[in-house]
Amino acid sequence: MYPWGNEPPSDQVAWSDARIKSPVLAKRAGPSPVGYYPRGASPFGILDMAGNVWEWCWDWYGDYPANDGPVSNPVGPSIGHGRVLRGGSWRVIAKHRLRATARHFLFAGTRDVDVGFRCVRGGLQGPRRKAAARSAGAVTAAGAGRRRS
Repeated sequence: MYPWGNEPPSDQVAWSDARIKSPVLAKRAGPSPVGYYPRGASPFGILDMAGNVWEWCWDWYGDYPANDGPVSNPVGPSIGHGRVLRGGSWRVIAKHRLRATARHFLFAGTRDVDVGFRCVRGGLQGPRRKAAARSAGAVTAAGAGRRRS
């Protein structure tokens, strides 16, 4: 249900719920440092997938096509005005927006204090993948005989 599993959100796994009118939260109302919640890591070890800031996604926002069952990596419409945001932020109510399936949208180009992005790189395919593997192997082989002091 959440990036870290089925445990409900808490202050040990994600930074959110900053709307609470508290003097403590008012002093730190804003994003937390990256990696501040290691207990909120996904099974792949990825941090900050929920809370902190909403993350822009490549998909345009819209209804998913009707289907007869669960879908893996559903694709939104091919064009639109709003881009998908995922992950929730420090300004939202935790249980409502930190779910892995929760999504929101903003018009492309909109800026806000609780919206950011995550740099990711897809897997390389074909000849580019083989060239990258050869290059990584050459770097590993070149450094294998070096002694560290």
